[in-house]
Amino acid sequence: MDIEADRATGDVSADDTADTGNDTGGAAAKTADAGQGAADKGATDAGKTTDAAGKAAETGKTPDASTDKSTPKPGMTDVFGDNWRDQIASGLPADQQDKAKKFLAARQSPYDVLRTGMAADQKISELMRDRVRIPTGDGKDDPKEVDLYRKARGVPSEPKDYKVAVPEEFGQLTSLDEGLRDEFLGGAHKLNWGQKDVDYAIQTHFAIQRTLAAQTAKRALESSQRAQDDLRVEFGKEYRGNVELVNRMFAEGLARHGMEDGDERLNFFSKRFADGTAVGEHPAFVKMMVEIARERADSGALLMGESSDGGGQDLDKREKEIMAMMHSNPKEYQSPEIQKELQNIIANQNRRKGKR
Repeated sequence: MDIEADRATGDVSADDTADTGNDTGGAAAKTADAGQGAADKGATDAGKTTDAAGKAAETGKTPDASTDKSTPKPGMTDVFGDNWRDQIASGLPADQQDKAKKFLAARQSPYDVLRTGMAADQKISELMRDRVRIPTGDGKDDPKEVDLYRKARGVPSEPKDYKVAVPEEFGQLTSLDEGLRDEFLGGAHKLNWGQKDVDYAIQTHFAIQRTLAAQTAKRALESSQRAQDDLRVEFGKEYRGNVELVNRMFAEGLARHGMEDGDERLNFFSKRFADGTAVGEHPAFVKMMVEIARERADSGALLMGESSDGGGQDLDKREKEIMAMMHSNPKEYQSPEIQKELQNIIANQNRRKGKR
């Protein structure tokens, strides 16, 4: 039925009107249903929102859309790809790639690689904070870096600023010792030795000197004992008299030529050979000097008159007095006068005994 056409001609029946009302009422009913559904959905969504807000209020946090499981979060493979390790390793020289892949295999992501590198860089910075560059000594070193290195090592500004402690047992340094010391310190400064290095070197030097001195003293004692034993066998009972005769002859002769100090003469005869034997104790030297002293005694050059009693007792007594003087008054004992007197006494005793 065409309602609009009938209306245009005015030929509309009651049935048509009723049908139209029915159609209109059905549409209205659908519209009402649709509105009710929308209202129900809105109420449901509002309820969800209210619940979310309530939970947020309880926890003190604002809802974050990123925590919603329904929202996908990009993974490492989405950003870098599954083969990010190979990509990084391929950027290195071929001989380093295998090592790089092993390193990257222990990392979960490029971010782990970055964190590892940053931690290593920080550690290196901490280790290098107090480090200084070691001078090469090739003349191309930066003076500032050399100064920093010397300061860190305790190197003084000048060689003369080193402290040198000489043990008391070694006494004062001679001019030769001082020259050697200055030469040593100059070399130490050139090598950038610190004070501790110099201290160690000096302590080692004197420790070696102590060892050598102890060994020399031991050899000297053994050599002196051997020399005395040899001369005692050679001279028998005349050993002491002959040795004193030689000592007195040298004392007089050296004093006459300017060596008047007894300590100086003692030092002269104490010079030792490599085996530790002193010059004044060497058997061959002493035997030769005894012969010379006896020849001088026979010629009368060293003779003095005996006592009036002719027994020689005064000579023996005087000899004992002079020998005791060696300990009671060493300075007088070493005087030329006493030495000459003792030499003459011994020469006369030998002459009296018929010794030549």
